[in-house]
Amino acid sequence: MKKGLFFVLVIKYCAVLYAQDTTFYAAFRDAINSTGNTGTLFYADTAIAFWHKPSELAKKKTLHGVETIRGNKKTSLALTKGELRSLDQQAKKSARVLWPQDMMPGSRRVTRDTINSIAYHNRWRDEKKEKPVHYYYFSQPIYTRNNTLLMFYVYDMINHSAGYTFLFVYQLEKERWKHRLVIWTGAF
Repeated sequence: MKKGLFFVLVIKYCAVLYAQDTTFYAAFRDAINSTGNTGTLFYADTAIAFWHKPSELAKKKTLHGVETIRGNKKTSLALTKGELRSLDQQAKKSARVLWPQDMMPGSRRVTRDTINSIAYHNRWRDEKKEKPVHYYYFSQPIYTRNNTLLMFYVYDMINHSAGYTFLFVYQLEKERWKHRLVIWTGAF
C-alpha cells in the first residue's frame, strides 16, 4: 500500500515538473509579445543568471510594477518572507541551461557568439523595415506558491550593448500562465 502511494506521488511530481518545463514557454512568448515584437523571436541559446534577487526588488515584502510594459497602470504583489527567501535561493542556484531549438512557435535559437558578432558589426537589421531586430536572453524561471507563481528575467536587446531588462511575473490560472506584472529593472 505504501509503495503504491509512493509511486503515485512520484509520478504526480514528475508530471508537474514536466508541465512546468513545457508550459512556461507560453509565458516567455507572451512576455516577448508584450514588448511589441510579434515577428520572429531570436533568443540566446543559454539561460542568463538572475540580475537582482526578488528580495532586492521588493519593498516591505511587496513587488511593485506595472501591468504591461507599454502601460502605466501600477500593480503590486505581496509575498511572504518565506516566499522571498525561497525565490532568492532559486535565483542564486539558477543554472545556465541550454534552451531547446525553436522552443516556441516563430522562434529561432541563436548562439551567443553569433549574436555578439552580428550585433557588434551592426548587421542585425530587418532589411524591409530598416530597423534593428530585437533578440532576447531569458533566465531560468523560478517558482513559488506551490508552483503557481513564476518569475523570470528577459533582456530585450537591440544592438551589441543596447537594450532593457525586465522581471516578468506570471500566475497559473485554469492551467494557463496569466501575466501578473512586469518590473523594469534597467537598461544597457
